[in-house]
Amino acid sequence: MSEIPESFKIANQTIKINLLDKVINNNYGNFFDVTNEINLAKNIEAEDGKTYRLTQEQIRNTFWHEVFHAFQFYYNNKYDEAQAQVFANFMCEFIESTENPF
Repeated sequence: MSEIPESFKIANQTIKINLLDKVINNNYGNFFDVTNEINLAKNIEAEDGKTYRLTQEQIRNTFWHEVFHAFQFYYNNKYDEAQAQVFANFMCEFIESTENPF
């Protein structure tokens, strides 16, 4: 997962990225505003009791979702799941649809 950074800065705060086997509450990922950390799961336990390895695309989408939660936090301290997800989807599509996005 070389394209996911180890950290980035927003609002003059360093946000650390942790790629973990599993994330608390079996979530795909989360942003902890207190520690300025984004945790990304590599695996999810499904309702059938089996553990499934997430695809690179799922992890990338989760990364962007959590980045947008960090943006929301430093904007107004409120989280909006729908907004974070749609912006994550837009970022993934943008990156995938451009040969060289930057």
